[in-house]
Amino acid sequence: MRPLGHISHGTRRIASRAFSTVKDYGQVAVFLGCETGQAAAVEVTDPDYRSALQRHANHLVGVYVDDLSDGEALREQISGDLITHMRVAQIDTPQMPMRERLLKALEQGPLATNDIAQCLGVTACYVRRLLAELRREGHVRPTGHAPGRTAHSNVWSVAA
Repeated sequence: MRPLGHISHGTRRIASRAFSTVKDYGQVAVFLGCETGQAAAVEVTDPDYRSALQRHANHLVGVYVDDLSDGEALREQISGDLITHMRVAQIDTPQMPMRERLLKALEQGPLATNDIAQCLGVTACYVRRLLAELRREGHVRPTGHAPGRTAHSNVWSVAA
């Protein structure tokens, strides 16, 4: 694992370091230990890449690939994913019912369906079913679509 820094130095700094690692190695998995605040990356060429993905799945922020497009967009994506990962870690209380965990996540700000699923460790299908139920009850509302994502990636927020 390659250290990327402590979250107290800011998500942009970590995202820039992660971006540099993506540029150097082509594909990188970024991890963030919410308890320690330390971020690290494992490049696809590392022999422990697959085992790191399995061992540290709950700390995985995302897997990023150098697609030769706009570097600023990738840095912004990594930075946003770090923020989402930290937000969800704050509400990740397994004994709390999933509906409450989902609502608590949305109380901190809008999230895309797939991001909710990833953060809560459940399938997007399950999240869509919960969101439909919560929408019928008037607790949540869709507020748009996540850019660059599929039609199933609505962005949701708590209903006013």
